[in-house]
Amino acid sequence: MTAPPGTTTTEGTEDTESLGNPESPEGPEGSESAATDADRDELARQQTALLAALVAGGTVPAGFDAERIRIQTIALAAKRREGVLRALPELAEGLGERWPGAFMDWACTHPKPAEGGSRADAAAFTEYLRAQGTLPQSVEEALTPAPQHPLPRPGFMARVRAALGRRSTGWDDSDDTY
Repeated sequence: MTAPPGTTTTEGTEDTESLGNPESPEGPEGSESAATDADRDELARQQTALLAALVAGGTVPAGFDAERIRIQTIALAAKRREGVLRALPELAEGLGERWPGAFMDWACTHPKPAEGGSRADAAAFTEYLRAQGTLPQSVEEALTPAPQHPLPRPGFMARVRAALGRRSTGWDDSDDTY
């Protein structure tokens, strides 16, 4: 019986036979050459399929327990839901009782955006609801930015004082710029 390279066997001897053997897949040089480009490509394909099943509603790849993948998919979507809740609580408030189910249904079939974290996830879900025509008006209003008021132009305070007939407003505004 051969033990893994560099380990001690039950007889107390160290297995050094395959350590320097380039033909051995267990040897230092053999370990690199044993994995072919085709093997790496197949592993990458399997990993991509597993990731798609976990976060984007993809088909569970052969060799994986579909029930465990389903449970993990739900757990990952629930974690995303909590992040979106922290990022945009108005969304949950606006959807009310529909919030958890609506987000979970969406999250199990839509991957999280690559950048932007929970805020980007909230924005993507909001856009989905908007496209479906189910985004509550209260959420739409909460997301609408307040109108921006321009800063006063230089000399504004001088014109205010002149209009009010006062010389000073009590502020040291000698430069009159903002």
